[in-house]
Amino acid sequence: MKNWYIVQSHSSFENKVAVLIKEEAEKLKISDKIEEIVVPTHDITEVKRGKRIQRKKKYFPGYVLIKSEMDNNIYHMIKNIKRVSGFLGSKGVPIPVLDKEIEKILGQIKDGVAQPKSGIEYAIGEKVQVIDGPFASFHGMVEEVENLINNGLSINRLNYFGLEYKFIGKYLNNELSYDDMVEKLNIAINQFSKRQMTFFRRMEKRGIDIKWIEINNYNQAYSLTKLHF
Repeated sequence: MKNWYIVQSHSSFENKVAVLIKEEAEKLKISDKIEEIVVPTHDITEVKRGKRIQRKKKYFPGYVLIKSEMDNNIYHMIKNIKRVSGFLGSKGVPIPVLDKEIEKILGQIKDGVAQPKSGIEYAIGEKVQVIDGPFASFHGMVEEVENLINNGLSINRLNYFGLEYKFIGKYLNNELSYDDMVEKLNIAINQFSKRQMTFFRRMEKRGIDIKWIEINNYNQAYSLTKLHF
């Protein structure tokens, strides 16, 4: 019996994971066990240098929907695919999702429901007003990188300002598409984080006391700042 399951993938690799699942199933001659693979997307308008460009955005970043049988062959095939983190379920065990829930999700996408409030993502160089969240009524300018370039800073110099500047600069210089920029920036940030973690672990081995803070534990972070400042 075929059911819907949700596969967790690395962000920005959803389409690649979907392709690899199909290819691997064909190699193993079990493609008949898979009925459908979906990476839900919706259309947004991106404003870049004053021009509005239509593009597709992942509706559920980091997730791939698959309707298939679920036996040991399918389970291990998907789990072993590069960039797959696992399945959405209890302790990584795949749990079927009801057809009506998937139909509801796909129907919402088709009807434009639950899209970002504005429906528009603004690129560098466009004025925005934040109307929700902690910066409500704050007038921002998503123009920092473009202003730097317009004021004479070279694309190469942006490399020294940080990863975000580097890749946004390449995007504005038309060296990368938007999706490529996001994907490459995500990879670079992960690689940098791993190097930083290795550096800190070495410090610990040398006897330096590192204060590790749990994710979203603001009280712990605040108490540490009071101790040191």
